[in-house]
Amino acid sequence: MKRRTLAQTVSKSLRAVLSTAPNTWYDQWKNRNRILTQDRSEYLDLEAEYSDHELLIGGSEIMQDWERPLMRALAEEAASSGGHILEVGFGMGISANFLIQAGCSRYTVIEPHKAVLDQFRKWAQGQPVPVEAVEGFWEDVIDGLGLFDGILFDTYPVSSSDRERKAYLPFIQKASEHLKPGGVFTFYTGYAETLPPEHMDLLKRFFSQLRTYHVDGLKPPRSCQYWHESRMVVPVCVK
Repeated sequence: MKRRTLAQTVSKSLRAVLSTAPNTWYDQWKNRNRILTQDRSEYLDLEAEYSDHELLIGGSEIMQDWERPLMRALAEEAASSGGHILEVGFGMGISANFLIQAGCSRYTVIEPHKAVLDQFRKWAQGQPVPVEAVEGFWEDVIDGLGLFDGILFDTYPVSSSDRERKAYLPFIQKASEHLKPGGVFTFYTGYAETLPPEHMDLLKRFFSQLRTYHVDGLKPPRSCQYWHESRMVVPVCVK
């Protein structure tokens, strides 16, 4: 009798679990991994949702406002010499604001998603320096651009292969080709302590100076799907 009761209890519990709707965290996880299986054209059709605290595309977290201290550091490095700054990925416009505040005299962004470009156009109104957007994925448009005084790279990995290899890796050579002598390249690393040695070696091939430091005190919410650490590495790569 006891064995039968235990079996019934287990069976009832399993039925309850299997019939329970996925919770919010699982929905976010599922959406994020769904996006990473899309090709680039399908990504462009996904809906973008802005709030005061985050940008979602296709239900996936693209950017959140806890990144502000990190974006400030990246922007101040990229715009350390002023001049014309290229940003790859507009997101919520957080780093764009910091680039303007840091003293860039002209701002260009590469951005493929039309809804994000709409957000850029709203932001662009009334900026104190010339700003422009180049529509497209960087792979398709970067060769048509000129030289810049600084470059800030922060894109979302559209495919699983992009995520596995780190999206900034194939951009490193292009960054070097499109920087003026003495120009600075920096990027969102996704590493809390150090960059992998092979990434450092690649950067050293294309830049004359390279240093890294940490931005501490980051406070991503527990629900954040893409970062859980209180610090991140900031690279400063000088042409």
